[in-house]
Amino acid sequence: MKNIYISSNLMWDASLEEMFQVVETYGLGGIEFWAQHMEAKDYDIEVCRNKLEQYQLACIVHGKSWDLNIASLNKEIRKTSLMEIKSSIDLAAKLGAKEVTIHPPRETIGGDRETCVKLAKQGLKELIAYGEENEINISLEIMENIPKELITNATELIEVMGEEYKRISYTLDLAHCESIEAFNILHDALYQVSKIHISNRQGNKLHTPLSKGDYNFYELMPLLESKKVPLVIEGFERGNEFKDLKENINLLKKIKEDLPCL
Repeated sequence: MKNIYISSNLMWDASLEEMFQVVETYGLGGIEFWAQHMEAKDYDIEVCRNKLEQYQLACIVHGKSWDLNIASLNKEIRKTSLMEIKSSIDLAAKLGAKEVTIHPPRETIGGDRETCVKLAKQGLKELIAYGEENEINISLEIMENIPKELITNATELIEVMGEEYKRISYTLDLAHCESIEAFNILHDALYQVSKIHISNRQGNKLHTPLSKGDYNFYELMPLLESKKVPLVIEGFERGNEFKDLKENINLLKKIKEDLPCL
């Protein structure tokens, strides 16, 4: 299970100690800490780094994305968004992480794609440079196909990234793909995939537990494992029971037991 990581958002109300105990108990390989989660819960960065070293876990930081847009038509929102995402890169450096996941920007209003693509290019170039200065890799997440999203497929990605395309890696999110065929096409088209976010989807409802949705993970896991990158369980759960997280992990453990090839 060392190639299986969890998103910290699956344990939104957990203490750091609880989070690390669960990861250790299940023999997982790492945690993707959402920077907004770290800030909202005021987790101690030094304690977190020490525990990562103690448990010998990989660490990824998911950059702040809620309420942010580096391609906004509003100059102050662009400025603040860049500052907040840079603070996520700073957090990664403090935690000893080597990678920050960032979400692509969006159109402010429909029909402004040309303007927003231009602004997106400027903002992403600045963030990539900042990551390089701090020796942190940027991994850009490909988003779901909904209005105003700028990057939902390889064609849009290359349009926005331009010359910067090969300076970073990319994160695939299974729930953002409308089918396994779409997932495979996107994976094969990308320059470098650093990880895959895994959760299920029920029609247009995204990030459902692995056992509840359109995808059959017994069929999917051999394909996902063949990509040889970390698989990060995604989702969001409040409380201290961590029911969804435990169900997700137990399902993956059972699949691995039932499919010896894994």
